[in-house]
Amino acid sequence: MNTAQYRLAKYYLDRLLAADTAFRRGQASSADSARLLNQDWAQIAHWQAWAAANSAHQVAARLCAAYPQAGAEILITRQTPQERIAWLEAGLAAARATGDARAEAVCLFRMAWAIHKQATLERAEQVVREALAQAEAVGDALLTGQSLHLLGEITVRRGDFVQAELMHERSLDLLQSVDAQAALADVYFSLSENAYFRGEYARARDYTLHCYRIHTALGLNPAMNNNLNCLGIFTAEAGDLDAGETYLRQSIALCRQSGAQSTLAHGLKSLAGFMILRNAFAQARIYADESLQIAQAIGEDWLIPDILIFQGRIHMRTGDLVAAQRDTAMAVTIARETGYRLTLVEALINLADVQIAANQLEQAHAALREGLTGAIQTGTVIHILYGVFVAAKVWHTRGFARRAAEWVGLLQRCPGVEYAVRSELPGLCAQLRGQLGAQPYAAAIERGGALRLHEEVASLQAELAIASRFEL
Repeated sequence: MNTAQYRLAKYYLDRLLAADTAFRRGQASSADSARLLNQDWAQIAHWQAWAAANSAHQVAARLCAAYPQAGAEILITRQTPQERIAWLEAGLAAARATGDARAEAVCLFRMAWAIHKQATLERAEQVVREALAQAEAVGDALLTGQSLHLLGEITVRRGDFVQAELMHERSLDLLQSVDAQAALADVYFSLSENAYFRGEYARARDYTLHCYRIHTALGLNPAMNNNLNCLGIFTAEAGDLDAGETYLRQSIALCRQSGAQSTLAHGLKSLAGFMILRNAFAQARIYADESLQIAQAIGEDWLIPDILIFQGRIHMRTGDLVAAQRDTAMAVTIARETGYRLTLVEALINLADVQIAANQLEQAHAALREGLTGAIQTGTVIHILYGVFVAAKVWHTRGFARRAAEWVGLLQRCPGVEYAVRSELPGLCAQLRGQLGAQPYAAAIERGGALRLHEEVASLQAELAIASRFEL
């Protein structure tokens, strides 16, 4: 093997590591990381390929295994998941050839994340379980904890919060035992999302703030994950839309500066949602379109159905019901095919909402029934409450205003109702009050306030089952 070539490959491996370190530090260093990577990228890619081609030699194989590890964070800004997987597959083969069990576990773990981003849950779960077994075999508490965290993330996407939280608790115990603060922050971030789906916005915000403080104390780049994005969402859900938007715009600016495309796509999608709430539909469309373009360009397939749901909402609010149904139905199809159950539940209830606007009430019954069933089975309170709101719109449209008003009364009492639903409730209330009259409306609202959510949802499911076969 050519010694000079080996030295060059090692030199550019070190350059990649330097760029990754600068990216992790963020803020003033983020521009340096982008500059370093842009300056050296052609050589980095060339010498990684050289190391892979020469991995029959032990020293080159060790370099091949090291390349995807050295650029673990910054490569996300440069490579699609498919490109990262190619590097990781080469690194995995090299690690196995050299008998480096820890490098093998790291490559498996990173590969599972990349596969997860492609919205292929079964394959991602298979690979992360391999990583977990390998990490446990070598006694690496950090990597074991990280693998358990990812397995919990995958389990959440399938809609099993109970199992996911057990995995996250095991992950926290292991990561705390080795004081792995950055990895702990990632788990707290996942716990914030779990709390959000259960309608526990204050707890979600607390977890996110804890994650943010850890990153700040470590001097890590805020654009490395969706921390600021979610802080914006949870702040808005707590009632402060302006402060929430400030967090989102801060995240987007940092992402544009550092090239963190994945986080940027998430931030733009969320900002599109904020613009919908402000009735700024032209801006919402611009942000949603850019988010979709980025997600498609970088292979973030798991994000695409979420963006399509937002695009469907924009179309519905601007009166283009054909486009709204097209995009929302596409989100349903993708979520069903990929096994992303939480996304499927949300997409189905959104589809029912669109179908009500299009006066396709029988189709709305079917979509709402399936969506509510999934929401109950997964325990996603925000989706259950959204389903009750959509049901109130259905029953109002069919002339059952008192029943609809009772469900509005229930929603007014329940914690966990999303800001988007809360912002639409006054309009529905005005329609119901006008149809019923002030006194009957007030009586129905009072009756609704005394209802029990889960009992009422069970009753609603039964009524939807009947409605799917007969006219109401």
